[in-house]
Amino acid sequence: MNVIETLNKTILLSENFISHYSEKEMETDELARLAMIERYGITFKNLVKLFPILENDISIDYSITLLLRAALLDTHIIFYLTAINLDEGLNESQRKDKVKDEIEKLFINQLEYFLTDMERIKPLGFLSESEYNAQLSGIVGKYRFCFNDEIDMDNPKKSLKTYNNYTSPTRMYEYIIKNPLLKGIAISHFYFSIFSKIEHFGILTYSMTRTVNSKMIIEQCIEVLLVGLEYSMSLVDYTKQENIELCYINSAVHAPNFKWTW
Repeated sequence: MNVIETLNKTILLSENFISHYSEKEMETDELARLAMIERYGITFKNLVKLFPILENDISIDYSITLLLRAALLDTHIIFYLTAINLDEGLNESQRKDKVKDEIEKLFINQLEYFLTDMERIKPLGFLSESEYNAQLSGIVGKYRFCFNDEIDMDNPKKSLKTYNNYTSPTRMYEYIIKNPLLKGIAISHFYFSIFSKIEHFGILTYSMTRTVNSKMIIEQCIEVLLVGLEYSMSLVDYTKQENIELCYINSAVHAPNFKWTW
């Protein structure tokens, strides 16, 4: 299994993809997909540098698992959106609306937490009043679609669009495994869970840091990430025109044949 060769090919693929699109020409949900693809490329670039070191320094797996944990969460989101697109209980319009709704939830949820943190640091005086207000104005201006028509600039967090039931990774997993086509790639949730125990200190952190079979799990995770990247590109005419295919690493996991409604 030539991990480095596969990753280098995939890095080139993601960079070629991104270079063909302009942020100004894309809808919000399309920008989300573009950002995901860019993050895959950055993750693979880091893995190319770190993976060879693993042979001589097993401690480097700590850095790799933290990197993979973030990428697996991205992939988990992609698999969740895939499950929506495959949901036969929804018509095409409903699937498209649900995908956009879930992406908007992610955006608004992150803005909500960030604006809350901004409020917490304001009394500490790290920013002057004018600097603080400029930061808020910049956020509101750039992400205007996440706010209501009327915005209270004294407390813009209250002007964020409301949403119901932020979808946690666990709820995403429960939705994913309902589809038989996706059960095989739901292993990503298990790896995400393991790496989360390593990232967030607790009773399992010490033992998991020392017992994870690093190389084998890393290779399996890379297979999962490649599937996630393919899903995120599956409606891109450019990749079809250029006849570019992702190169799997002896993977038993394959993407089901479907079309995005993004």
